[in-house]
Amino acid sequence: MAVAVAVAVAAVGDPAAHTTTHRAGRPEVVAPVILFLVRAGSSFVTGSEPVIDGGLTAH
Repeated sequence: MAVAVAVAVAAVGDPAAHTTTHRAGRPEVVAPVILFLVRAGSSFVTGSEPVIDGGLTAH
């Protein structure tokens, strides 16, 4: 995994620089989405994938 990240950084520079937020995601930011999906309150959420990419796909 670390090698893949190193290759990606070498290829595009700092990946976080290409996101809308200009920073990498931290576990404490991503964890609430995961916690929501494992709770009963998300039982109506089906067939979709949450995009947690700091706005990368918004460009």
